[in-house]
Amino acid sequence: MKTERNYGLDLYRLLAMLMITALHVNYQQLNLMEHNVPSVSSMGYLIEYICFCGVNCFALLTGFLFKSKMNYDKKWFSKVFEITSVKLRTF
Repeated sequence: MKTERNYGLDLYRLLAMLMITALHVNYQQLNLMEHNVPSVSSMGYLIEYICFCGVNCFALLTGFLFKSKMNYDKKWFSKVFEITSVKLRTF
């Protein structure tokens, strides 16, 4: 089995983790979005919007780098519709 490391994806993952960390620090510790100065508040929102992309990037990488195969049974698609039809009938 030949395994080569893709350093571009590693850099992408590192950037996504840094963006998620900045998002948490901005929201939980600094709380720049509720600042009284409008320029600081708008910068806090800008940081938050940019760093939300890090969450999506990390989710994409997790799905892309997942190596093992999932074994679904053949009826999974019909089970989804059975669950939704039961919920729809109760409302």
